[in-house]
Amino acid sequence: MKLRRSLTLLLFAALAGALAARAAEPPLEERLARLPHWGTIVYVTAHPDDESAAILTYLARGLHCRVVILAMTRGEGGQNQDGPELSDEMAWVRTRELQQAAAGYGAEVRFLGAVDFGYSKSVEETFRVWDENKVVGELVRQIRLLRPIAVISHWSDQAPAGAHHQAAGILTRRGVPLAGDPKAYPEQLAHGLAPWQPRYFLLRSYNAEESKTFPVPVDQPSPVPGKSYEQLGWEAFRSHRSQGMHQLDLSRVRVLRLYFLRVERVLPAGVRAPTGVADLAPALPALVDLFPSTEFPASAREQLAQVSELARQAARLLTEQNRSEAALALVQGAGLLNAVSREFPPEASDQETSSARAWVEAKQDEFLEAAAELAGARLNALADRAVLTPGETVHVSLGLEIGDPVVFRAAGFEPAGLQLVAPENWAVEPATPSGETSAVSADYLVRVPTRADPAQAPYPALRARALLKAGRMTVVLEMPVRGLAPARPDSAAVNIEPVSLAPALTVEIGPPLRLLRASAGETAHEVWVRLENHSGQPGKISVWLEVPNNWYTPLPQAIELAPGGSATARFTLTIPAGVTPASYELQGVAGRGGETFRRARRPQPEAGPEPPIAFEPARTRVEVLDVNVPAALRIGYVGFNNDPVPGLLAQLGVGVDMLDERTLAAKLDAYDAIVIADRAYDYRKDLAEQNTRLLDYVKAGGTLLVEHQGRDWDPAKLAPHPGVKPPNQNLRVTVESAPVKMLAPDHPLLTFPNRITDDDWKGWVQERGLYFWESWSPEYTPLVEMSDPGEKPLGGALLAARYGQGVYIYCGLALFRQVRAGAPGGVRLYVNLLSQRRAHKEATTIKFSPAASAAEFREQKPAD
Repeated sequence: MKLRRSLTLLLFAALAGALAARAAEPPLEERLARLPHWGTIVYVTAHPDDESAAILTYLARGLHCRVVILAMTRGEGGQNQDGPELSDEMAWVRTRELQQAAAGYGAEVRFLGAVDFGYSKSVEETFRVWDENKVVGELVRQIRLLRPIAVISHWSDQAPAGAHHQAAGILTRRGVPLAGDPKAYPEQLAHGLAPWQPRYFLLRSYNAEESKTFPVPVDQPSPVPGKSYEQLGWEAFRSHRSQGMHQLDLSRVRVLRLYFLRVERVLPAGVRAPTGVADLAPALPALVDLFPSTEFPASAREQLAQVSELARQAARLLTEQNRSEAALALVQGAGLLNAVSREFPPEASDQETSSARAWVEAKQDEFLEAAAELAGARLNALADRAVLTPGETVHVSLGLEIGDPVVFRAAGFEPAGLQLVAPENWAVEPATPSGETSAVSADYLVRVPTRADPAQAPYPALRARALLKAGRMTVVLEMPVRGLAPARPDSAAVNIEPVSLAPALTVEIGPPLRLLRASAGETAHEVWVRLENHSGQPGKISVWLEVPNNWYTPLPQAIELAPGGSATARFTLTIPAGVTPASYELQGVAGRGGETFRRARRPQPEAGPEPPIAFEPARTRVEVLDVNVPAALRIGYVGFNNDPVPGLLAQLGVGVDMLDERTLAAKLDAYDAIVIADRAYDYRKDLAEQNTRLLDYVKAGGTLLVEHQGRDWDPAKLAPHPGVKPPNQNLRVTVESAPVKMLAPDHPLLTFPNRITDDDWKGWVQERGLYFWESWSPEYTPLVEMSDPGEKPLGGALLAARYGQGVYIYCGLALFRQVRAGAPGGVRLYVNLLSQRRAHKEATTIKFSPAASAAEFREQKPAD
């Protein structure tokens, strides 16, 4: 045991920096600046990048409020200007971007669990997708957890810019009063929460003339020399790279001076409405005014004023590096808060009195926690490993580190014990031979029940607590127990992560999607299955695939896995000829000792109501498509290097070359088509420089396919024919099942090599398209027309024009999403757009006449 203890202490020392780096607490100086005030503020948005960076920065770093951003969604339905990630991967990207931005503002981030299913024009559609009750319930839960003085809604319930924004405004307005209603979401009360009524509900405003509106002085100098709070906010806002904000030239950012807050509602009766932003961070004595129906002791206001002064005194002492005196001042302040708290009736019957006491007790905890940090106290908690499995035992070491015992005791602290908190039915026993633990160190053995379900286990699975006494007061330091985990499969690198529970084996299968032409005949494909052994036991594992009926099943493979090891089995899957076009699933399975394992372990983006780790069936999908592809079709593709679309096209037999700056500047005539992927003009600045060469390529007989581009792309300058306005970002069709009318059904783009029919518009995902052309010159032929419900038809989604011997195509249809999803009609149409050079070779008499009607196109079609 001595050897184990020594190794654990060495790990504590080696990993102390990593543990500290993962802490989410703001700097100690900032925490001390918050102590003399009441003022947690919740700021509700619909997506990452909605927020007012300047207002948040002023509230957090100017007023020293605790600011928590509650985002309804993670923005996974948005576009990406900084990489190929979309959908689930985009949720990761935008979560991290908002967290990085919030760190610059001085704020925290949490998510409410609504799904960003893409741009929506309809609140009704949004509420059909969102679970209103669940989203409001999570908003209510967060308000009850955070106990804010104010909730600020970034969006009103009449927001014009997108239905998600308006829905966020509606749900925020609905949820704020419910947080204080004991009849709302009573299950939360059963789990230890109490109703909480924010004092104020405010709305972000741009209009100084509105009543009950006050400015936020973001132009004031910040603590950073030479910069205002607005400038600091803009710098942090650049973290939203996927939305193009990293391209902001801060030297040209105009000071907006349109930062206002409008008082929508003062919820408790008798509370005075705020008249300025400083009222959102009132001094501690203002507690008496914020809870006018509560009977405070006569000395409360004076005592709270003394507490505020002690907090300011501690901040001054810290700047003088007198940590022991600073800690002692905070302990004294906590004692005064404790005295105020004891003056309340022990079982107050009214909600307002209970809420006032809760605020005082929470402030007391803040004083004691800051004092403990000043006194050098820090809790460490480390397990042998981060990922546990049912039936296993793990060793956990807890340690209370006291940097300077003299300072610690001078502040009035003494250690009072350590606790390890585990889920119900998990066995926790002292690991020392005597069965004893000290107040500053403890070792435990934790046994996980054999029948424990990883999907139901809490995360983190284990938590550590250290109790410190300061006179009659107790402060609890708490943290998750962490352990070592492989940074990635097949790697010796490790991460330090909170302890979690997983099946003994998890299975991952790939590639995640395979496209196959139905006419390809019998084909062989590689499928990989990656196993991870999360248990502490080695083993011989059998791995196999479950495939559709009548497919050739590869033989199982045997793999030896070390404890904590991983390995990949590769199978050759033979798909027989004549498979009916449809969607098929493959399941990866592992077996050991009579037990089978069929689930993948999926980390989820953090800071939301969903568990950070999910377990899903280890499945992949094969889409067998009725799609014709010309032989030896070869294209050049301008997009992100890890864009999945080129790889999916290659599975269908299309030769794809990624065109970087060097290859784009070289000869292009070998390509049947060149694709300018969605928004590529935003990040490939050489495209504008090479535009003349690209048009020369078209003139010589090539096909140039330009997918939708950003707001700075100007087709009047870059497309071959004049008279085109830039795409209108408001011209889009968001309903993926919206009816489509083919204006020229016999046009080559809709017939070669695949005839597009009404069935090809079924099964699309997220949207029909975006950034349609509003007007165009006669040289362009619109091919389709569509609209969202109740709107006029739009014809600028797909246009083609002859230029010299070739074809220029603008495609606002969201084919980039359809190919990634394996939507059959979207794939067939995309192949058509790439194949027009071949269509011209087979039918040179076909003309791209913009004035031609559908009947004229039928007349121009060559005889069979």
